[in-house]
Amino acid sequence: MWVSPAFNLKVIRAFDAMTTGATVAAVREAVAERFLSSGLSPWVKRFPDPFYAGIFRLKAWPWDGPATPRPGVIAHYTNDIVYERLAPGLLRHLQARNPIDANGNRLARHHQHLSTDVGHPALAEHLRDVIRLMQKCTTWEQFMHLLDFLHPRQGNNLMLPIIDDLLPPPQFTR
Repeated sequence: MWVSPAFNLKVIRAFDAMTTGATVAAVREAVAERFLSSGLSPWVKRFPDPFYAGIFRLKAWPWDGPATPRPGVIAHYTNDIVYERLAPGLLRHLQARNPIDANGNRLARHHQHLSTDVGHPALAEHLRDVIRLMQKCTTWEQFMHLLDFLHPRQGNNLMLPIIDDLLPPPQFTR
């Protein structure tokens, strides 16, 4: 992933602040803020169709192409699979900037609040990884297990290797 020099400098300053007494939360906040833009970007299709096709295939739901109606749980899956794993605290910042209105809708899509220099490239790279992983997995449970291992939720504890010993080995498609 390409990261701008300004991002690197901000992270270095955050780590420097952490060593001089600032909290880990301050570093996480600085990183999450770098993923966000100051304004709202115009809508551009950021989530390719294979992302949704992969969810439908792994959940054994019928997929009739991009026009297939998506159940509401897809938003929860997207938050979990994508936004909770991009940067620590990013989902919380996005939900604060893009609240749900009285009708249960948001003013914009979360990805419209991402920065063009860090947020959008990180989203594209993460989605490529997720789609590749979806294509290799045969079940939703297998996909989520491998996703938790390869792209853990930011700010959460990592999976312990002993857990892998208790689970059956993954079966990949060719």
